Amino acid sequence: MKRSLLLIFALVCTFAVKAQNLDYLTVRTMEGNEQSFSLDQLKLTFADGKVVATSKGETTTFDFASLDFMFFTTEPTAIENMSDGGCTVSIVGGNLQTNAPAGSTIHVFTPDGKRVGQSSLNRGVYLVQINGRTYKTIAR
Repeated sequence: MKRSLLLIFALVCTFAVKAQNLDYLTVRTMEGNEQSFSLDQLKLTFADGKVVATSKGETTTFDFASLDFMFFTTEPTAIENMSDGGCTVSIVGGNLQTNAPAGSTIHVFTPDGKRVGQSSLNRGVYLVQINGRTYKTIAR
């Protein structure tokens, strides 16, 4: 029992030391949305099936079941939520679906920057640029 507690303590200390060199905690949901929080004064609470992240006076709540994973980064994510600014982005049956205004400029990219069409999309992660704003979505 004592060895287990010492091992857990050592792992926690190691994790804390690694996190000190990084500036952001990024949360990724099952839908592929990512949001970064500055570690400066970051407070995470878990209650009633929800995760509440408070950083620099801003509070965001996630359903615990919707979280894919959290990780530390040196840069905040540049990918906005899929429903940010009134636009929704999804891939259904291999085809891009969005509620962008008529006449919008829409480009779809793979994570390595290759531009692809809006149909016949295989399973994977895609970056969708609508009128200069970038969204991330996953084809399942």
